[in-house]
Amino acid sequence: MNRYLLLLLFLTFSVGTNAQSIIEAYFALPEQYARMSLEQREKLTLEIIDFPESNDTLISEKFEIEVLDTSINYLIVSQSYTTGQAAWSRSEFRIYQGKMKNVLIASHTSGTRVDHHTQGYYILEILKEPQTETLSFKEMNVHGVHIPNQFRKNTPAEYIDEDSYYFCYSRSLDPATYPNGYGFETAPCYILSKEIEDYLLTPKLTFLWTGSRFKKGKPSVK
Repeated sequence: MNRYLLLLLFLTFSVGTNAQSIIEAYFALPEQYARMSLEQREKLTLEIIDFPESNDTLISEKFEIEVLDTSINYLIVSQSYTTGQAAWSRSEFRIYQGKMKNVLIASHTSGTRVDHHTQGYYILEILKEPQTETLSFKEMNVHGVHIPNQFRKNTPAEYIDEDSYYFCYSRSLDPATYPNGYGFETAPCYILSKEIEDYLLTPKLTFLWTGSRFKKGKPSVK
């Protein structure tokens, strides 16, 4: 994605409309929610960027826009290493529009293939200053999550010990899976033995956007 296309999109969606765009909101986010400085975000719009200066010559991070869909106000920024390290992170941003308020969710998940979790999660009401048209953000309450049983009733006791060791937990904003909300997902990341597989369940929770708040649904289990 080139510089001029992103600038055009920014101007198109931020001028002459009351509806916020994901691009406008992403640039306006404080660093604590974006997990990148404004300078880094501005570089990111030009190309894939490397930050070798953040570590040493043996470690080089790569940041890139993985998904940008302005029609549904959805953005994913991913981070990986060009020097072979297995760790990665991805930041999802999505705007949910309502009659009374617009809300942005920022979800940051990181780790490795066998151990990854959502490390930061924010629900932010988007506010616009009437005088300057500048965006600001107000944190909203995040639902607590009770994880349903992840093992079948006949699971041997030795498999249930330290159950979190087998599972990764993440929040997903994927519009294809959650067109009207977001989800809290569990998945087995590392299985100690093949025998355990037959006893595992992968529960998830869906939170539906009502136009003013998120409503927790019933858990579903695979």
